[in-house]
Amino acid sequence: MCGEYNSLSCYSLFLMEYTVMSRFNQLNLIVLLCFFVSGAAGLIYQICWIRSAALIFGSTTFALSTVLAVFFAGMAAGSYLSGHFSKHTAKPLLWYAVIETVLAVYALSTPYLFDFVNYSYHMVFEIMQFQPNLGIALRLVLVLFVLFIPALLLGATLPLFCRQMVTSNHRIASEIGVLYTVNTFGAAVGCVLAGFVLIPKIGVSDSIAVGAMLNITVALIAWYIASNGLLNTSALTKSVTDAIDKQPSTNKSHQSLNLMTVLFFFSGLVAIGNEILWTRFLGLLIRNTIYTYTITLSVVLVGIALGSLVAVRIFDKYPHIKIFGYFQITSALLNMAFMLSPAEYWLRLGTGLIPFITLMLIPAFISGLCFPLMMRLVTSDAQLSSASVGSMTAYNILGGVLGSLLVGFWVLPHLGLQIGVLLLSMIGVICGCFALIKDGIEKETGFSFQWTVISIALVGWFALLMLGSRLPDDYLGPQNLLVDYQEGYGSLLSVHWQGETKILQSDRLWQGADVKNHQVMAAHVPMILHTDPKQVLVVGLGVGQTASRFLMYDINHLDIVDIEPALFPFVKRNFDTDWMDDQRVNLLAEDGRLYVNHTSNQYDVISIEVGQVFRPGTDVFYTLEFYQQTRQRLNDDGLIVQFVPLAFFGKQQLRSVLATFQAVFPESILWYNTQEMLLIGSVESPIKIKPHRLALLQSNDTIKADLQYSYWGGQKHWLNQRKIFLAGYMAGSRDIEQISGAAPVYIDNHPVLAYAASESDLLDRSERQLTELLAENLSSVAEVYDGDLSDDMLTMIEHQRDNNINNLLAETYLADGVAAESTTDSQQILGIINKALAFNPENFMANRMKATLFMRLKQPKKAVTWFRKALELNPDNVIARRGLALAYLQSGHAYDALIHAKKVFNNRPNDAIVLRTIGLALAASNRIKEAVPYLQKSVEIDPDNSIAVNALHLARKFVATNLH
Repeated sequence: MCGEYNSLSCYSLFLMEYTVMSRFNQLNLIVLLCFFVSGAAGLIYQICWIRSAALIFGSTTFALSTVLAVFFAGMAAGSYLSGHFSKHTAKPLLWYAVIETVLAVYALSTPYLFDFVNYSYHMVFEIMQFQPNLGIALRLVLVLFVLFIPALLLGATLPLFCRQMVTSNHRIASEIGVLYTVNTFGAAVGCVLAGFVLIPKIGVSDSIAVGAMLNITVALIAWYIASNGLLNTSALTKSVTDAIDKQPSTNKSHQSLNLMTVLFFFSGLVAIGNEILWTRFLGLLIRNTIYTYTITLSVVLVGIALGSLVAVRIFDKYPHIKIFGYFQITSALLNMAFMLSPAEYWLRLGTGLIPFITLMLIPAFISGLCFPLMMRLVTSDAQLSSASVGSMTAYNILGGVLGSLLVGFWVLPHLGLQIGVLLLSMIGVICGCFALIKDGIEKETGFSFQWTVISIALVGWFALLMLGSRLPDDYLGPQNLLVDYQEGYGSLLSVHWQGETKILQSDRLWQGADVKNHQVMAAHVPMILHTDPKQVLVVGLGVGQTASRFLMYDINHLDIVDIEPALFPFVKRNFDTDWMDDQRVNLLAEDGRLYVNHTSNQYDVISIEVGQVFRPGTDVFYTLEFYQQTRQRLNDDGLIVQFVPLAFFGKQQLRSVLATFQAVFPESILWYNTQEMLLIGSVESPIKIKPHRLALLQSNDTIKADLQYSYWGGQKHWLNQRKIFLAGYMAGSRDIEQISGAAPVYIDNHPVLAYAASESDLLDRSERQLTELLAENLSSVAEVYDGDLSDDMLTMIEHQRDNNINNLLAETYLADGVAAESTTDSQQILGIINKALAFNPENFMANRMKATLFMRLKQPKKAVTWFRKALELNPDNVIARRGLALAYLQSGHAYDALIHAKKVFNNRPNDAIVLRTIGLALAASNRIKEAVPYLQKSVEIDPDNSIAVNALHLARKFVATNLH
């Protein structure tokens, strides 16, 4: 009986213990789930707040860096204070519930706080224009006012959880690692939710509300568990005093802690600094969109979480600082090896997620490994882990803040990407080496092995220098076509030769050229439409095609605003910018949206020169709030003109852009300007073209000469003719309203356009559908012309306008032809070009492309015909004339080849193709002695061309034989 009783008692006790333990395990899982959700809410807030702050303080590197610096400084302060507070409390979970509740309430108030800050910033903006240092201080104060407290609350959660959940001295690293993993995975999920689901679907304010709802939910769960004593807190209560009393004996020495603090600080500096370098590097490979930041942050967070998850099973058994050193050295050298790998390697990876994962995942994984390890190294008492986590996290985050500011404000704009990679990798290697030295000093056997590893690390760093990759040079196209480049504060600027044209690129995207193009019309059209403009604002410099044209008119003042400070001197260095020295010009390095919002200046014409809508920060120039701000900056008779790039819009996006514009500027017109239409709005009265303003096309010699330019075709389509200019008018207010229909307007809070443009495929040729939509809703030019137009004149204008529309369609097929040029199916390309010519036989590029294709098909006689047609449309095009010379030569007409080649030679004396053509034409005309110097110079410029080399050899041999 006794035996049976004892057995039953043991079984009952076991069952009770099992039940209790199961209950605690379930509760622990629930608590961990709360921490997961808390991490998700934190990242939802971060992404929403950064976007909200950018609308007030601008999207400049300086403004965003200030916002991020304040945010992370707040997190560091919260982590530090919470770490030291939490070791004094026996109810950390209850305090966590309080923090989550306060955070939710504060988060819900942030949209209103941002409104207040916007008003305050507006009041001091003019002062900041003249006192930049004061401006930085004021902006810092305002950002602190909104973001420091919620960031502090976010930073306070991890130490509280460590106080609650880290209970075993033998499992400090694993328990901290579990918490860090769960919270970081939650952050990654929150990042993806915010960037891919919540903001595009419900907008910024409602996304913040979702985050607040998550905070309230976990606060209620945590409060219920803590207030009902469902988790055992007796051990916490008993150990508080004891743990603090024995702190000096259980923790590491003060000197050791100082060194590890420094190491963790610099590891944070390297980690965040590398994230900025990665962003700039990825800009060389992929199209930067609103998704880029989300993807970057998500990959980094997933990598950190995976590293921390692996660390859970390792570092309680192997808590050695040398492992931290190995990790730092490995991460630094891998990062250096990745970024200095040959450009061909990266370009083969494509443009999807693979470049992000390849570049970031392993360094982020190593960073995740280091966190639990460092926590284990700085404390051996679980009850003091919250203080250690709080302090070390704070130092790590502060290092990240310094790294962000250092790389963003100094390294990239002044030293460049390549030096930045070398500098941060060296700091990482040095950080790892110091950890190894410390480990060696602590060992009685010395540290010869550590010195061996240090030597290998340093040799490895210098060996990687021998990879020979050049950043960013190797990613900017053929070096013989690269004219110049400069790494700015927020973008990479470069100038390239494209045929005979010099073009400007920003982050490898076209921004302008040194030859006249459609951009000039963004100045001429509004200046002709306005009756007497004097004050002009241009947002976006490009190469100055638009801005410089405003100075051809009788204006008093021209303000030019651009977000990239390095652009102004860079453009001056590479393009004709004498116009910048005009006393009427004022250059401002500022965010254009910010300037329009806060300046008190009034203007007669505001020209918005932003086109690539998918680029981050560009969509805000197409929202209701921006148009309302612009209206406040315009005088009563003022005009706004803005590019509407059809290639980046679908039908719904175009309709919403027009609807949003008309919501503020009901008197508006749409003007033809190739695929970048001009949308022009008036503050009050309907837009009318006055005859005396239109007369400037002929009466003003400067304007007349500048408009000896056509969108397509030749001289008979020059825009200084009244009928050609008026043919640009496409639609008035009534027809624009018809096109837009009941489309929803775009607002700042719901950045639908940014996401739609980011997802657009430039190869789908949606502009064909948009062109057809516009063609169905054309207005008569008689509506806008304040005078009489004869029936014959109206007929000619409408005919020209139809041709303009047909040319839009032709251009889409030409783009298909260019995309197909890399294929070997010449008949397919010919079919595409013929489709373009069917829409517009006078399209210069279509004629030139067809001629070039016949040269590729070895049919030079047909090429001659089409090159001649191209030159009839554009007699000054040297590429077409050079092609005609070569076609004549190959078809046996050496005399004609010589005539056209020498015309090109007068403008391009160092063109190897022209020199070779002249030499071969002279040789074919039995003027071999004259041919030799041309062939010789051609070979000097292009020594790999076998035709020129062989011809030179034969010509010299012939000349030498005849001399003897």
